[in-house]
Amino acid sequence: MVLNAGIAQGPSGAGETSKDGYEIVFATNHLGHFAMFQQLRQFLVESQGRVVTVASMVHKQARLNLDRVAVADPAASTRDLYNTSKLCNILFSYEVHRRYNQYVSLSNSAIFS
Repeated sequence: MVLNAGIAQGPSGAGETSKDGYEIVFATNHLGHFAMFQQLRQFLVESQGRVVTVASMVHKQARLNLDRVAVADPAASTRDLYNTSKLCNILFSYEVHRRYNQYVSLSNSAIFS
């Protein structure tokens, strides 16, 4: 499974939400990956599948503030929201590795941009 969906900002900039009420960049770039993995987790474990998470080096610039991504904030910087979503991708990959390393092969791919 390749987790590569991503947007840099919503169509109208910061402040947009997903159908579930989460900030749209975080919902697309992280929660979508998480939900897909959870739906396919059993199959991946049973088949000893591989999970590739595509992130970005901008995760190094992120400051994790889950309050900001849980609710859309029109004043939030779209760059900060994107960076945080990419940090969450990396943290998610580490956790998948910690929990399922004996069953699932994991790769991180950080795009240098």
